[in-house]
Amino acid sequence: MVKLRYSDSHSLFTMAGTNDAKFHDLCERFWKWRLQDSPEFATFCGFHEFDDKMDDLSIPFYSSKLGIMKQFLNEAKQIDSATLSKSAKLDLFIFIEDLECVINGFEFESYYFPINFLEGPHLSMNLQIGWMKFKTETDYLKYVKRMQSFAKQLKSVKEILKEAIGKGYVSSIESVKEVPEQLQKLIKESTEKTGDFYKPFKETPKQVSLEKLHDLEDQLTDVLCKELVPALESLKDFLVNTYMKNVRQKPGICNLPNGEKFYQACIKFHTSYDVTPQEIHDLGLKEVARIKGNMIKIFQEEGLPPNIAEASKILFERKDLCCNTAEELLEFVKDICFNKIQPLLPKLFKDLPAIPLKISEAPSIMTSSPPAFYLAGTPDGSRSGTYYINLTKVDACPKYEIPALSLHEGEPGHHTQASSAMITKSPNFRCYMEDMKYYLTPSRFPMHTAYVEGWGLYCESLGEELGLYPDNFQKLGRYNFEIHRACRLVIDTGIHSFGWSAEDAFTYMTENCPMDPWFIRNEINRYITWPGQALGYKYGEIKLWEFRRKAQNELGVLFDVREFHKVVLNAGAMPLNLLEKLVDDYISETKTAAQKE
Repeated sequence: MVKLRYSDSHSLFTMAGTNDAKFHDLCERFWKWRLQDSPEFATFCGFHEFDDKMDDLSIPFYSSKLGIMKQFLNEAKQIDSATLSKSAKLDLFIFIEDLECVINGFEFESYYFPINFLEGPHLSMNLQIGWMKFKTETDYLKYVKRMQSFAKQLKSVKEILKEAIGKGYVSSIESVKEVPEQLQKLIKESTEKTGDFYKPFKETPKQVSLEKLHDLEDQLTDVLCKELVPALESLKDFLVNTYMKNVRQKPGICNLPNGEKFYQACIKFHTSYDVTPQEIHDLGLKEVARIKGNMIKIFQEEGLPPNIAEASKILFERKDLCCNTAEELLEFVKDICFNKIQPLLPKLFKDLPAIPLKISEAPSIMTSSPPAFYLAGTPDGSRSGTYYINLTKVDACPKYEIPALSLHEGEPGHHTQASSAMITKSPNFRCYMEDMKYYLTPSRFPMHTAYVEGWGLYCESLGEELGLYPDNFQKLGRYNFEIHRACRLVIDTGIHSFGWSAEDAFTYMTENCPMDPWFIRNEINRYITWPGQALGYKYGEIKLWEFRRKAQNELGVLFDVREFHKVVLNAGAMPLNLLEKLVDDYISETKTAAQKE
């Protein structure tokens, strides 16, 4: 971690500056490189210059980035932070931290895991279509060329997996066993004009003639049949006949070469702290015991067995607690978000961003995704921030869990968090997070998981202050999600550090987490696939509450929860150890201001 120079008489980020323009120029050059380096990320951010390309996943290309990033880092370290303004000082600190993070992570070569049941080119293309613009002939031509690039990308994935086998750097079967079926769905979709790949041609833009649109559609069909389908079939055959016969036999990443160090790097990446697997495991056990006590109390009050597994089995059979159809569930979520939660937000928040939230069904190919997830929109409003609901198993998502789920994914959770970042005057590299390619951890730019997901879980707890859990079942829904995140601390470390099998994890989670068995299996496979990612939720929430209680205790009557939330949201995604310093500044500045009155 780089240490900035600052006066002992000032807090870390309070000095005025004179050299902001030089740093601004560096940020602009870095941002242009980031968009060019990842066309998919550029499209996600609403920049369409590179919509004709997919990311180059080849190992030579990935390796070539290292020198470029070291050059940016060297330039940043030449800037004297004492000459910068308060905001630029903070941005420089994070700029350096971000680059050091990805550079230090390069040794773990996580680019050898480019495809799994949760993510990969085969799942991202459908999302890319939704992020692209289709208004002109050029837009459609870019789309056709992007499909050609998609086929080349799949060939790169196959080559990477071949090399990975030779190094013994391979996935567990749980991570890839569903991928051949997912690829087969994509093959089928590529040959049907009712599929997602043909969606852009369902409407006729004013700037494109019908004749030209038909010609472009024919070009797409040609690419799909002659280039994409063969690439999909080749990758599928390789996975089935070669790769899946060479997967690692145990799920934990500790079983890879350099695996223990790899996992420790993943922990630091996702929590912001140098905490050990044992410390996290013990914290998880403690949290599970505490939350379980709250749940058993509710079970007893409701006449249910004082046992999570037994009580859950009874509740799963209560069809009256669930929606009957996917459409009903989607409407129920919208009602909770727009009619129940939104009107209450001013009680705990001020200056909320006026960026609308969209609620939508998750893409059909993402049936193995979590029950819900959020993807940020764009600052220009061309794409809304979207809270996606997995409608695959309606009866596995009881209505009493929707308030907590919606507080996390929508407002004031991820949507408010992402929208707040977009309206700040921070450099672009801080306003947009590459919410994709989780498999690259820790050989990638930071995701600040503990800040992002810790905030989501923290917002679930705010439902109590907002009165959104008026009865035992809704409180139980909140505890269900909380104990789920606490179990993750135990299971993630169990799998990746202590040698747990997938069955060990399933048994523990079944005994302690009231989830449908299908979701439990899916969750465990997720933890196996993304080592350490699941730790950020509970660990981050615990730290945020720690920061809030510190502010409450030190400020007393001066504490305003709306101001505290503003400090956290306006800070933007960052390591929690840095956010802690900003909260300390807020406490100090509030005390100083009160003394002057």
